[in-house]
Amino acid sequence: MTTLPWIQDVQGYRADPLAVTQNYVLGTAPGDYPAYSKAVSRAIALDAASASSERVSSRERRGGTKALEHRQRNARQIGIYQTVLLNFVMEEDAMSKTALRCSAVLIASLAVSTVAQAQTHENAIPNLASADFGWQHGFDGLNFRRVEGKVAPTGRGPVLPGVERLADDQNSNLTPWAATQMRMHNDLVKKGHRAFSAQSRCWPGGTPAQLLFLQPFYFIQTAQEVWMIWERDHQVRRVYLNREHSENPKPSWFGESVGHYENGELVIDTLGFIEHPYSFVDNFTTPHTKDLHVVERWKISNDGSTLEATVMVDDPGALKAPWSGMIRWQKVNRPITEWACAENNLGYEQAFALQEYPMPVANTPDF
Repeated sequence: MTTLPWIQDVQGYRADPLAVTQNYVLGTAPGDYPAYSKAVSRAIALDAASASSERVSSRERRGGTKALEHRQRNARQIGIYQTVLLNFVMEEDAMSKTALRCSAVLIASLAVSTVAQAQTHENAIPNLASADFGWQHGFDGLNFRRVEGKVAPTGRGPVLPGVERLADDQNSNLTPWAATQMRMHNDLVKKGHRAFSAQSRCWPGGTPAQLLFLQPFYFIQTAQEVWMIWERDHQVRRVYLNREHSENPKPSWFGESVGHYENGELVIDTLGFIEHPYSFVDNFTTPHTKDLHVVERWKISNDGSTLEATVMVDDPGALKAPWSGMIRWQKVNRPITEWACAENNLGYEQAFALQEYPMPVANTPDF
């Protein structure tokens, strides 16, 4: 068997395990999954044995608690790496290469989040990330819930027999422009058109409407960024920590999100949105302008089983006053799987003769 270059670099793994592991799972290190995993696992086993057998120095016994905590934290991190790479070997045959790489990115993020977990009580950082669980809401999470004492989100309109959901285009908080846009979509639905759903038509949900997608999503946490990865179509939203907004952020579906931790919560501020005819802030075709501003506060329940986000949406072009909504997810104990959105995309038109909104099409290659 040929010895691959990265197997010879086990010492490099010991020197900087996070960098080597992340480089590998992100596709920058060559070779096959099992060989790399086994080679590095052997290095981890040696490190773990060394860490467990090393005696605590007399200085640490006399009160050098910081050094002791640092050593214990490193030992926990070594254990996580060992589990990570052993799982890598077992999962490789069971999953497609694409899904495995996505899971691998999540797994590698544990190397960073492990330290955060050890310091949760000290720094009040919620532990959102795991390769083994995600967050999912039920059908009651398809709409934002009202927050007591705040302006309510736009809701559902009148229910008509044989007609799909309509938006409340008479909501008093809408500007005339926004009400007109919603009325246009309502008229289409009344004439037999299907109601718009970003997740059904493979459009990005944007911020904050992506939070309403039914399939679970997963977190990656590092010291510099937080990623949200949705299982459906593998949409990714990035939150940059402890920095200011760009002077001129490039407009995008999810906007430019910057965040920080505060009293055990993840606080996110987002602006810089693209203006697109199929970009809405909810499931009721409530439109927005380029001036949309969204603030979110994320927190986990005391038992760690529930995730909650409170969302404030402000857009002077679409809303007369900012509204606030809330959504909750339950922990689901399974890894992310591959879910391609655009398959069978003509089902409703062909099988049920229903008019549909178009799906995104790449007219030019992006490579």
